[in-house]
Amino acid sequence: MHVENLLQLRGGVFLFYKKNFYKILSRYYIYMIFIIPIYIIYAPQYLSVKNLIKHMFGFAGIQGLNHLWFISIILICYMITPLLIVLQNSKNYIIVFICTVIICEILFLKVAFINGAWVNCYVIGFLIGAIVKEKGMRIMGNMKLFLFVFILFAATNVYRIVISYKMNVFSSVSQEIIYYAHVFLALFIVLITFRLGNWGIEERIPIKMLFFTDKYSYCIYLTHHVFIIGPFSVLLAFDKVIGVPLAILLAFVTGVLLEKIGQKVDKALF
Repeated sequence: MHVENLLQLRGGVFLFYKKNFYKILSRYYIYMIFIIPIYIIYAPQYLSVKNLIKHMFGFAGIQGLNHLWFISIILICYMITPLLIVLQNSKNYIIVFICTVIICEILFLKVAFINGAWVNCYVIGFLIGAIVKEKGMRIMGNMKLFLFVFILFAATNVYRIVISYKMNVFSSVSQEIIYYAHVFLALFIVLITFRLGNWGIEERIPIKMLFFTDKYSYCIYLTHHVFIIGPFSVLLAFDKVIGVPLAILLAFVTGVLLEKIGQKVDKALF
């Protein structure tokens, strides 16, 4: 992904923004065009002018569409990508990135609709890219790094499950720990994936499956949540034995359909 971003930036920052903002927002707004009228007809009680305005700018507000907070985070990450690439090439890049993480956390700490932890997950991804660029891919298999990330992942996620969920202890500090528990989980998964790659497991995954998931995963993400939570949840309408497979099937079908419609819109526009 970092290589792709670098190549796109060579064509200019504006071109980079144009291409990536269109890629994210085109499918998002097509989905909104279809799903909002369904809410208006069948579940108008879930709508408000405030929530509709929030969704226009990629912020969640409507029950069943709460997962779409992710859109605004993606856009923010794309906005800061040119800056991160500059920082990645700086001499003391580790110190610079640590300062950037701290600044992002402070900057978004009091902003209710933007989570600094999610932005920092992207920033940390760039830091890993910079380290790999300098040290080589072998650093990803470093046991000390693996154990360090594992300890962070284990400690924060045990806290998340035991202290926050089991004991119901919530505060601003515990909420931040919960957020970063997800970040460390993501980092741990990256390292695990790298190790699986070294074991040759990725060679057993059909390449067509990888291309398919890469092509349709974003649209499936956009459409899936409405079938799980909210007025159109099939999990509430059916027993879990039926509801879970049905939700997966509906998310899959609607996600693929959304991407197909998006491709036709792309051809009409370009």
